[in-house]
Amino acid sequence: MSTIDIIAGFGASSAVAIGAALLLRRRRIVIQVRGESMYPALQNGDHLLVRPCEAAEVSVGDIVVIESPGRNLSWTTPPATRWTRDRRWLVKRVVAVPGDRLPDVLPALPKVPEVVAPKTLIVLSDNGGLDSRVFGPIPFERLFGVAVRRMFDERGGGREAIRRDAPAP
Repeated sequence: MSTIDIIAGFGASSAVAIGAALLLRRRRIVIQVRGESMYPALQNGDHLLVRPCEAAEVSVGDIVVIESPGRNLSWTTPPATRWTRDRRWLVKRVVAVPGDRLPDVLPALPKVPEVVAPKTLIVLSDNGGLDSRVFGPIPFERLFGVAVRRMFDERGGGREAIRRDAPAP
């Protein structure tokens, strides 16, 4: 094998690796947490790696990014089909998925039926705030993705996987 063959082979594998990295980058985004509603799991300034996903991929305990309802606590715009800065997004923890029993901490929801409706999620803040206790179930189409890991924070912390265990609401 000549030096040119080795360089060409290295170039091709590098191109594949770069292409895979770019594809991965397109499929995941880094967001910055604003506020203390997910404290202590997340703090103001934390950066999260978020993977866009379908609602069927979400489990109880996952930290998700959802589209925030409007001022009247309902959605007046069509669902976002991709990440966009002109929408307001919330970071919350999934506490119930379709078919699960409705959590008792949801006074704003009528308890008929007593289970989470199809194509909706129940999300809560770890530390109080705007969540399903205020605006009810989240329609699947308002889900952007699931937090995969904390990338870094303003306190100098490093990368770590997101824990799925939720504090009791």
